[in-house]
Amino acid sequence: MVAEFHAIPRLSASGMYRVFACAASHAREWEAYDLRSLYGVPPTEIPQEAISGTQRHHLLSSIPFFSAKLGIGKPLNLHQAMQSEASNLQIRFESPPDYWFCYNAILKRNRLITHVIEQLGPANIAKISIRLDDQRLYRSVSLGGQGGGSAEVSGLPDVNVTIRTRSGELYAVICDYKSGWKEQTPAPQNKQLLTLVHLLDRQEPLKGAYVSLLAKTHRNDFIDAAYYNRPLLQEAGEVVERKVREAGQLERLYRAEIPGALVEKPLSQGLTARLEAGSKVDVSHCALCSGKVCCSKLRENLGEFKRNELDPRQSLVDAYRGIKRRIKPTKKNPKGATMTTQELSRALIEVRRVTDQIKLFTALDKELSDIARGMLDNHHRISGVALRDGNERFALKEGVTLGGVTERLQQLVPGLEKDSFINQFGNLKLADVRAYLASSLAIEESVVMERLQEALKDGNPFFMKPDQPSVVVDPTALEVDQGESLEEVSAGRISNRI
Repeated sequence: MVAEFHAIPRLSASGMYRVFACAASHAREWEAYDLRSLYGVPPTEIPQEAISGTQRHHLLSSIPFFSAKLGIGKPLNLHQAMQSEASNLQIRFESPPDYWFCYNAILKRNRLITHVIEQLGPANIAKISIRLDDQRLYRSVSLGGQGGGSAEVSGLPDVNVTIRTRSGELYAVICDYKSGWKEQTPAPQNKQLLTLVHLLDRQEPLKGAYVSLLAKTHRNDFIDAAYYNRPLLQEAGEVVERKVREAGQLERLYRAEIPGALVEKPLSQGLTARLEAGSKVDVSHCALCSGKVCCSKLRENLGEFKRNELDPRQSLVDAYRGIKRRIKPTKKNPKGATMTTQELSRALIEVRRVTDQIKLFTALDKELSDIARGMLDNHHRISGVALRDGNERFALKEGVTLGGVTERLQQLVPGLEKDSFINQFGNLKLADVRAYLASSLAIEESVVMERLQEALKDGNPFFMKPDQPSVVVDPTALEVDQGESLEEVSAGRISNRI
């Protein structure tokens, strides 16, 4: 229970995606906070991922904007500047992808700002203001009704650029860095960016604004951006105001009813009904909601999922060890598997169906997939199961040393420094090498191999290696008796043995 609590809840741009999805989540956070305070439960420790993310944001905000194309800012060697700032901030990059995320985030930021200036016309611009992670924006929304009061929402843009034209029009660029591996909502639908651009628009009306996510999960040649014109900015303001007011009104009702005596005074039926009506169960926001321990709708939803999805498949859970026993060689069964192809097909379908929802049986999925892949490779047919070609990946030719790689690449990238390259790619994560080459040559990653082959010919140390085929399952292809368990095998079924 302790792990569910965070600090005192506030309406912030970074948490608005939950407020948009579930109006009751903010009040539930207050309820969780009160429970923690009542019982003296200390707040959770800040996870290492959050600490690392904060450090990366400090690093990124310390590198100023520069554009050689427009002659704005002081030219600098980005690698050297990053290494210097990382040393000043005592930041140690955990891996090459960690380093290259920061490097490419700065390049993308600079490219986007340069693009906007070019679109507006440098000669038409009177003033440019660039603020990096140093200006929190606020807005207060009146709650109305008999209770009065207001709710406050705030946000801190990682990149906040305002551009004033000579005609007096104001444009903006807002960027937000995402240094983790969690998939992000694209910029056009991102509620954090929508809230940030509205907060900036409230300071002084904007003619238009570009918003962008600079995420570690994005390709190096991709900038996730969206544009808000004046009508869209107006719509953003209306929807933010409505969502803030809904969350604020529920918080006001909760705070008025429960001054801190949770044990002696439970929630009234009226407030409970309002909270239930405002709640929405969704994996993307419930997972990170600080108030989920108090959410009865979430608990009801999980109970229903267990009854409808897990309990009927208890035979699959019970049969797990039996399946493993029957697919591995033993003294009594030196050939290994004794499952029929129909059993294998059914097991894969059932495992995939549950795994897709709650990620329980990934180990079993891999074992069954390996067996199915081997059978299909040997031209056996499995109902509802097929192979799909794997993706090609950037690979190093056998027998090529790291020193040999750097010497050959120097023919293509003359500025490549051997010691620096070896320090960065000592473990030679090839996806990172490919990204580095794409950045150094100013080309897309998809044509890196073509450029290497063209320049180095037989001396090219890399090749594209196909991954093993993936096992694809069609859950509708096999009709089975739902009352039959995986262990109920007829003795007569021996014609289709593995």
